[in-house]
Amino acid sequence: IHLHNAHTASESDGIPQDFFNPGEFWDHHYANFLAGFDSKEAMATLWYHDHRLDFTAPNVYAGLTGFYLLFNNRDSNNERDRSREAFRLPSGEFDVPLILHDVQFDQNGQVVWDFFNPGPVVGPEFRNTGNSQGTPNDFGPELQAYTTNGMMGDRFTVNRIIQPYFEVKKRKYRLRILNGGPSRLYTIFLHVVPVEGEPYDDYFTVISTDGNLLPRPLQKESISVWVAQRHDVIVDFSKYSAGDKLYLMNRLEMRSDGAGPSGRILEDGDGLMEFRVLAGDVVDPSRIPETMYELPKIDLTEVRRERLFVFDYDNGLWTINGRLMDPNRVDAAIEQGSAEIWTFRNAGNAWAHPVHTHFEEFQILEVNGKKIEETDVLYARKDVVTLGPGDEVKFFGRWRDFLGKHVMHCHNVVHEDHAMMIRWDIVPPGEGD
Repeated sequence: IHLHNAHTASESDGIPQDFFNPGEFWDHHYANFLAGFDSKEAMATLWYHDHRLDFTAPNVYAGLTGFYLLFNNRDSNNERDRSREAFRLPSGEFDVPLILHDVQFDQNGQVVWDFFNPGPVVGPEFRNTGNSQGTPNDFGPELQAYTTNGMMGDRFTVNRIIQPYFEVKKRKYRLRILNGGPSRLYTIFLHVVPVEGEPYDDYFTVISTDGNLLPRPLQKESISVWVAQRHDVIVDFSKYSAGDKLYLMNRLEMRSDGAGPSGRILEDGDGLMEFRVLAGDVVDPSRIPETMYELPKIDLTEVRRERLFVFDYDNGLWTINGRLMDPNRVDAAIEQGSAEIWTFRNAGNAWAHPVHTHFEEFQILEVNGKKIEETDVLYARKDVVTLGPGDEVKFFGRWRDFLGKHVMHCHNVVHEDHAMMIRWDIVPPGEGD
């Protein structure tokens, strides 16, 4: 089991080759300490999931996932915290984790994952229908066949419930949104259907990305949530009227084979979840802070070397630098305590890759040659790089504290299971490649 984004020693990282058989066990030690013992490396919204070599996708799809939330003296899980350091973010019942999965069901209502039979399966097929009210979608005659490109579900689920509703009080809520996969990417809007007046889109207050609080909150009309990514957003329902309904709307159209987005943002899209505003005013002691965590400073004089990783496709399998995953091969030997610059390049013009590096986070320097602005949600500590068709992303990272083996891989878990992964090791100083 991998604790995603945790600064965890190799033997407890849940890497794919460390599997155990039925009736056996593997102890994991989650120390919950900060990388480099640096207070600027504080984490918040983590998650855990299965990481079995070649079988991560069906195991995650079957439900072996969950949130793992961390708190500290600033993000203290207490909106009434009297400490001057405390952010007083919405807490308790007003701090709501939401994990997104799209799932296929057969005609008997059973979850389908048939990767041994590439042909059609009897049952419905997902279709974008412009359904803005969060009700179930229309269906066609067949389920999409499994391919090595990805898997598209015929039902949207939130916390494993098909397009649920949630009754909210007139106050601020912290919504922790996680894309649990297996392959679908989302661009999510906040769509308001008031009791009186015309429907409209409102904004999110984004406070976190990939489990890390931002330097300052950002107001955004939409958020992109690729597989394994997390965004914490605050929605203030006090400005809406009783009876108003709000929807998390996905408007990103995907290719039918699941390999990546089509490039279109739909006008309507599909409702993932409905919020129903209740009557009555309530006391709300929570707040949205003006500033949160300053980013660790980047010192380019620390950089020992640079590396390029090219993500490509070869005869039905997904490759990194032209190679398939080999758990016994070390593709990068990184010296303990050093810094490096990595560049991820997507060689494809039609597919997308959400790429995750274990153990250490990083800060993005450039996307397609352009520097990251402070008003961008990418101006943050990250653990997932989003590679769209033809994209190239350069980032800075430090490798600290523990020696041992780790991995980097595409988090479209179907791509991961079809060999789009490498092993990298942290080695003693002087033993790096």
